[in-house]
Amino acid sequence: MLVTRGLTKNFGGLTAVNRVDFEIREGEIVAIIGPNGAGKTTFFNLISGFYRPSGGSINFLGREVTNWPVHRLARLGMARTFQTTHLFTDATVLDNLIVGYRAKTGMGLVDALLHTPRATREEKASREKAWAVLDFIGLANAAHRPVRSLSQEEAKRLAIGLALATEPKLLLLDEPAAGINLGETDRLTALIRKIRDS
Repeated sequence: MLVTRGLTKNFGGLTAVNRVDFEIREGEIVAIIGPNGAGKTTFFNLISGFYRPSGGSINFLGREVTNWPVHRLARLGMARTFQTTHLFTDATVLDNLIVGYRAKTGMGLVDALLHTPRATREEKASREKAWAVLDFIGLANAAHRPVRSLSQEEAKRLAIGLALATEPKLLLLDEPAAGINLGETDRLTALIRKIRDS
């Protein structure tokens, strides 16, 4: 699914990622481990298009994607979460997921303003898909709660759900268990396996 060859990122005189050869096959769960400052997040930022590499190549699903922007990689099927969750904290859990699905619709500003049949149809589809993901990640009971009321572990689940809203083929999770306890880590691990198995 994903192959990097000689992937390198320099920030001035600092080499954060140094000639990394890496492969992920379909159905694998792969962990990248190392101490703080080892370049793990920088590596994720390179793979997912947030940074352009200083050298090397990235191949995803048989295509050369080395300098592709984030949105093109997302359309091809790559999604990621971040070490710090980025959610709309004043919105409900359900609304956060609806936003994720709306990004994939063809609805434009005119459709939204005029409440066209397309807007109605895509709003309904987005809501149905959001409910399905909430059920899948175990947050259906929290659908109408504001995100700010979630526990750290629930917020991590929601961030994963938001990434799943893009219907990815490859899901990159940046430190998914950071800041949560052992029991919560076990539940998150079970969710990751569930995603892989589905």
